Amino acid sequence: MKIAVVSDLHLAPDGVNRCTATPAELLHLFETIQASADRVVLAGDLFDLDRPRMLGGWRAQLAQLYREQPELLERMEAFEWLVGNHDAALCRRAVPQERCVLADGLRVLIRHGHQWDMPLKKMPALAPSANFVAGWLQRADLQGAASALGRAPLVFDRMLNRNKKGGRDRLLEGAQALLVEEGWDVVVCGHSHDLRLVAGEHGLFVNTGSVCEGTIDWALIDTDAAAPSVTLMRDGQLHERAEKLAGRWQLLSAT
Repeated sequence: MKIAVVSDLHLAPDGVNRCTATPAELLHLFETIQASADRVVLAGDLFDLDRPRMLGGWRAQLAQLYREQPELLERMEAFEWLVGNHDAALCRRAVPQERCVLADGLRVLIRHGHQWDMPLKKMPALAPSANFVAGWLQRADLQGAASALGRAPLVFDRMLNRNKKGGRDRLLEGAQALLVEEGWDVVVCGHSHDLRLVAGEHGLFVNTGSVCEGTIDWALIDTDAAAPSVTLMRDGQLHERAEKLAGRWQLLSAT
């Protein structure tokens, strides 16, 4: 089985859209991955639903996006969705937190990754309120201020951990714990927009990157029993690849 995973599109209407791919580029991407995979998973932060004009107005925001981009949204509905931190309201529409794939003897867990956020970002109403304000800053063409507000928790995390380069790698720590404790072969997430593979003794960590940082990233997982592999793609080119050889994941190529 081949599973394509894309995350972090951050689509939104009304001047707060953070997706850097055009609708035509997204439709081309979806055509490409549908031709390449048996299943397609959109692994969270499909939308920025926490930046509406009025607090709690995520339904109106989503409805407006459907009106603006009907072809794109119709194509997305054919895929499997997961919720992220910026579209957590989709839980009210029964969108799940994770997908578990068991195929050809390979065990794959797919999440958005916000489950491993620092406690500060999980405080009730704090993140939604900050993103609501960031949305209005963005509408006022104060993108720098909006970005700074979003970076504030990361700066605080670096201060707590006395690490000038980036704080704790909470996604990797959380994924590696699941590889060890629950026996997954592959743990996949997005969230940090950091396209990469990390092969370890207990399994493979995959980050699917994003479609909102000027690149178009996605991952293809092949559960082929004879030669399982994970391929990362960026802007239509091979970015990195791992294969499971003699029972261990090995990185074969990278840019």
